[in-house]
Amino acid sequence: ADLNEPAAFDTAHMIREMGAQAIAIRADISQEADAKAISEAAASAFGVIDILINNAAEFTAKSVENATLEDWRRVYGVNVFGTAMVSKFAIPYMKAQKRGSIVHVGSVSGVLAQKDFATYSSTKAAIIIMSKCMALDLAPYNIRVNTVCPGTIVTSASEREWSRVGLTKEAWCAKEAPRHILNRTGEAREVANVILFVASD
Repeated sequence: ADLNEPAAFDTAHMIREMGAQAIAIRADISQEADAKAISEAAASAFGVIDILINNAAEFTAKSVENATLEDWRRVYGVNVFGTAMVSKFAIPYMKAQKRGSIVHVGSVSGVLAQKDFATYSSTKAAIIIMSKCMALDLAPYNIRVNTVCPGTIVTSASEREWSRVGLTKEAWCAKEAPRHILNRTGEAREVANVILFVASD
């Protein structure tokens, strides 16, 4: 499920080309009806929902003094309210089968302060504590809830950022690398492998 419909369908096609099953839908998870449609589509296609990965994000990063009310609504609408709504509509399917795994994608921004990041960082902090509350609420149903908190990962969002500031990929990665213990940025596959492990039995 993606706000970018062509990307969603391209990804589903790629998965099917590898011999697995996949469907794609366009969804804006800040809209409750769209959040509900994700679980309905998955359950209709596959009969069950075993795993939910909440990976959608809005990357509005501003200080409190520079952020508008619309900035706050946009970033919370996707990152917090959207994550909550997608989870809400998947949980009944997991409860019915008495098993499931929900993985939220948080961020190092949710545990460390960063300059001019109050909007984005506060949403990721909210996701971390929401995950802990959900884990307590859902444990009796054998549903696990975890949050993975990556550092700087090279993604399409990163590409938009280095283009915006007029840097090459190499220059942008070199600038970001010293912020990390391993002195490098991460790759999406590294995060995906952690999510795969956390979601597995």
